[in-house]
Amino acid sequence: MLFPLFALALTGTAAPADLLVSAVWVSRHRTDAAVVILHIAREKEDYDKGHVPGARFLPARTLWTTAAPGVELPTVAVIDSIFESAGVSSNSRIILYGDAWTTPRAFLALDLIGLGDQTAMLDGGLSAWAAAGQPLSTEPAPAGHGSIEPRPRSIVVDADWVKTHTDDAGVTLIDARSPAEYAGTTEVEMLPRYGHIPGAHNVNWVDTFTNRAAADSGRSTLLVPRAQLEKMFAAAGAAKDRQVVTYCTVGFRASHMYFLARLLGYQPKIYDGSMRDWSARTELPLVKSTQPR
Repeated sequence: MLFPLFALALTGTAAPADLLVSAVWVSRHRTDAAVVILHIAREKEDYDKGHVPGARFLPARTLWTTAAPGVELPTVAVIDSIFESAGVSSNSRIILYGDAWTTPRAFLALDLIGLGDQTAMLDGGLSAWAAAGQPLSTEPAPAGHGSIEPRPRSIVVDADWVKTHTDDAGVTLIDARSPAEYAGTTEVEMLPRYGHIPGAHNVNWVDTFTNRAAADSGRSTLLVPRAQLEKMFAAAGAAKDRQVVTYCTVGFRASHMYFLARLLGYQPKIYDGSMRDWSARTELPLVKSTQPR
């Protein structure tokens, strides 16, 4: 998992376009008092090798639990404590970058506790920062502790909710996996059953990056142009008067698609249990198809 963001007045409510920021924006605002930059990675070694000056390390592993069905968001109280320990407060402007697979989980968690509109992804992550000629630091940022008053939002749905809405014309279900995973023609996921949820449309998450191979390996890369993202979502049936719901295998790629949906102005939800949960429930239907929808 993965990604970067944002640019408004700190006292305002962010417009969707503000959820993504450039390396130039970060270089100009990284020392602003309210700005908190978080480097998301599985291993601290990645942070120690070089990071945006002033960025704080946030272990990616804290952004999910192993509670059933396997990879789920922590509770609001735990999320609150994670980000407070990283120096985030209710009035912070939060900038995220890091591992492509896991950084979107940070945005998802922050959106869950009501701080999504104050959060942005750094487009292209650390590679874009370095490519822009910006300096890297190997010095850890000073420790900080924030204070958050959570405003929990209802953005996570379960299998029962999805089952109830599979035939709902007002719901657009987006499967963020590869076409082969969507079709059920590969067993790379090691799931009990293969295929996709009835009615789901396939938008392969790596297609939203300019360097698909880099993103698939977890390295940050620039997103494709916004107009191209809008076409992808529209082709999948997304519309502002429909409820967009994302899923994948365990919720990582779905978190990225959730972020993109927010970036494009939707108010999405995520089926965090995803196929790890759905495929294990033998009473729930699965579709196999050789033609992505």
